[in-house]
This record gives sequence, C-alpha cells and structure tokens, in this order.
Amino acid sequence: MRLHVREFDGPADRTLLVIHGGPDWDHSYLVEPLNRLAGEHRLLFPDLRGCGRSSVAEPLTPDAMVADLVELIGASQVDVLGFSYGGLIAQRLAIQAPGLVRRLIVASSSVLPVPADAFDGWEEYERRSAAHPSIWDTSPLRGAELTRAEAFATAPLDVWREESLPDYLKRLEQVTFTGNYLRAWREGRFPSARHPDAVERLSGGAAVPAARTPGHDVPGLVGAVDAVHGCGRSGGGRAHGAHRSASGVAGCGQAIPGRCHVIPRAGYGGDGR
Repeated sequence: MRLHVREFDGPADRTLLVIHGGPDWDHSYLVEPLNRLAGEHRLLFPDLRGCGRSSVAEPLTPDAMVADLVELIGASQVDVLGFSYGGLIAQRLAIQAPGLVRRLIVASSSVLPVPADAFDGWEEYERRSAAHPSIWDTSPLRGAELTRAEAFATAPLDVWREESLPDYLKRLEQVTFTGNYLRAWREGRFPSARHPDAVERLSGGAAVPAARTPGHDVPGLVGAVDAVHGCGRSGGGRAHGAHRSASGVAGCGQAIPGRCHVIPRAGYGGDGR
C-alpha cells in the first residue's frame, strides 16, 4: 500500500522514521522541530494507513500499519521515533521486524498499560480534566469532525504550559484529521496496538533477544507532567517497563514535540549522532 510520506533529504544510511499518534491524526504536528535534522539525517514522516492523506484500505489494524511501514522502509535499517499511539506502533515494528530498526525511541507513550491509579491525588490534573473534558461520548459530531473537536477540546491536557497552548492550537489547525478508526474503537473492535510481550522482547528477554535494538536499552522521552500516559507521576512511571532510561522533560505534558525542542538530539544519545 502506498502511504502519503513527507520526506526531507539526507544520508540514506541515517534515516529517521517518525510515526505520528492518533490514530486518525497525521504527521504534520511533529515536523517542527524535527525538520532541523534535515541534511544531517534523512527524515520520513508517513501518514499511517487510513490517516491524514494516506489511502483507506482494510484491514485497519495495528499489524497492517506495521506491514505498511516495513514496505516503506525497504531493506535498509532506520532509526525510529514513535510518538504517543505511534510509540506503540514503533514497538510493534521493532518486535516484528527487528532487522530494520537500528535505534528506537518511544516518546510520550508507554510500554506497559498506564496504571488505573496513575493520576490519583493529582489536583492539577483533576482541575484541568474537569475544565476540559473529553467529548467522545457527548458530542453530536461524527467522523473526522469529532476527531478534530476532541483534539482541540483536550489540548490543555496535552500542553501543560499555558503560554505554549496558542502555538499548539496552530499546529492542530494544520492536521488532516480522519475518522476511519473511530467506529471500530468505540465499538470495542479495534485491536490494541500494545504488544503483549513488549517488555520482555524490547528489553532483550529470553523469548526473542534479537528484537532488542542492538546495544541499546529502549530510550523513552516523556513529559514530566504527561496527563495522558501518567509518565511524570510516580505511579505512571510503572508504565515504562522496557525503557528504563526514560527521561522526564520538565514542564512538559503529553505534546512534547510542540512544547520542548529536545527530541532531535535526545533520540541519538547512544553514539552522539
């Protein structure tokens, strides 16, 4: 299947594949500041199957998304950055096609499910959640319009620094939202993207040691006040299993790329590249 891909030129042997969140979002909100790596690295920003400007084709499943990315990558190894839902897809890619993934970084996502008590006692989270509730179950909107409205409604939970919110909302204006996964998700038919053996297989466990990115722990980059994955909270830290080297970014929520310009270098800590 042919995906819509935004590409920035650079050395083919230094390719970075960036996997967006959602699903039903596109890649556009992640381009800046990662595009600053252009020239030094070749950058690939695909829209996942059924997302953004990519075609809609059955099956609409996480495994189909991974198969599309394997086809896109081809035979050469790439570095992979997966953001939010894309972090789960990135983990599946590293497990199912370990020979294609040279380095893996999981940002604003988790390996294990977020504990049910991750946000207990967090007063600011409770205040913001009450002021900016999800509208999935209350809005009369449908499809792409509902996906878009939800993104705007809950933006103050994703962006912790209030002064950064206007810039983030401008990013959202550029996103081509879709609604192709909504019905299956709301009906409980959409398969989870979380790999059941991710912790063992990404950390070099006995089952499939080769799935570990060569010579590296799986780095994690999380907002210190991530109100989606609970990563910055003491309870939320338990969700990070395999990436023991997870770094909390001070003052940042779930939308790290839009708020903190640190991802480009943080993803290349192994050898300084």
